[in-house]
Amino acid sequence: MAMYIFIILYCLAYCYFLNGLGALNIQLVCTLGGAALFFVLVVAFKSIYHDPVIIIIALCLSNIPSMIGNRVQFYKISHHQAHGIWKR
Repeated sequence: MAMYIFIILYCLAYCYFLNGLGALNIQLVCTLGGAALFFVLVVAFKSIYHDPVIIIIALCLSNIPSMIGNRVQFYKISHHQAHGIWKR
């Protein structure tokens, strides 16, 4: 559970900055992709393992793309290297 909270807090640190700039396109794609990935992971893990902890593991794994996407987009915008989809 601590790892999930770490991932969420790491995402939110960049998310607030990007929301303030109106750069929401990458966040939207990552959020929708992460939600779809979460359900796929839960169904896949549930058939293999019968432990409720897999829900937390699936949450962590489904939020990693957002963590990476937010960090990359923040870096590109803050270093004036954002072009195309990274600037929207």
